[in-house]
Amino acid sequence: MKQIAIIGGGLSGLVTARLLQKTAQVTVFEKSPGCGGRMATRFANPFIFDHGTQFFKARSNDFQTFLDPLIKQGVIQRWDANFSEIKNGVVSKKIIWSNHEPHYVGYPNMNSLGLYLSESLTCISKTHIKSIDQNRFSKWTLTDTAGVRYDNFDWVIVSTPAKQSAELLPSHCQFYHQLPQECMKGCFTIMLGFTDSLNLPYDAAIIHDPMLSWISLNHTKPGRLTSPALVIHSTNDWAEFHLNNDITQVHSQLTHHIQDILGINTKTAACNIIHRWRYANCQKHDSEKLFIDHNLKLAACGDWCIQGRVEAAFLSGLKTANAIKQSL
Repeated sequence: MKQIAIIGGGLSGLVTARLLQKTAQVTVFEKSPGCGGRMATRFANPFIFDHGTQFFKARSNDFQTFLDPLIKQGVIQRWDANFSEIKNGVVSKKIIWSNHEPHYVGYPNMNSLGLYLSESLTCISKTHIKSIDQNRFSKWTLTDTAGVRYDNFDWVIVSTPAKQSAELLPSHCQFYHQLPQECMKGCFTIMLGFTDSLNLPYDAAIIHDPMLSWISLNHTKPGRLTSPALVIHSTNDWAEFHLNNDITQVHSQLTHHIQDILGINTKTAACNIIHRWRYANCQKHDSEKLFIDHNLKLAACGDWCIQGRVEAAFLSGLKTANAIKQSL
């Protein structure tokens, strides 16, 4: 049986692994404590924050087919939020999501999907792979930052942001120079927890502002039986400009701006946390690309191959796995 290493336990890596595990021995390497990538949840008792991906939709038959059994098992549920837009501090365009196409979230938390998908896989977490090398027998060896080696892989699939993929893959890889190394932009996330109830006229809202782009009341999602917990995203452009700034200064700037723009008294927050996402989102590409070198037996996948969305991560993993299956 062929040995396959997948570097990165986000959705695209997990989907690829699950589709290949019936025809190969697959090992997933993830640098974080758990799988799921940006479908992440931060716990700060008594507060819970889905501080990465906020929700997702299914617009393709393939993705809906994938989601249907997960919905039946309760791993995913609809979030029928009261949605608005905010501009210059004014709330407008109120929409009830229950009247529109389903908006899904992991249940009881956003990281539940990654946890569920990884249960049947061989996953080595807290392991940051720093290099891959091919021996004279055309087998691949992975080495982590602690110097531990993992040998004899027939295939290596890199499921990390494009820039990180380029840092791992050899320059003579067939698709190396096609990798859109700078396509993903960053984001800062502010997490605010309150002990008193909040009287806000929405569950989620897009913010039209140079610094802020999104706010959600995380406790309004199904299963989040918690004290009021707000998740607020910066814009990608503002984050890119300040990505390497002192995180304490960035935190202060965003907290003050939240108070000015949204009218939320951040000083009364019992919990006030910031998270820096270096690779958060990318624009939709004109065409969907497969990054596979069948001679070297290397591949790369991720939402960045299509668009920075959950469905794009799934489709990239699906198409990569199907293409590799043919050569196993």
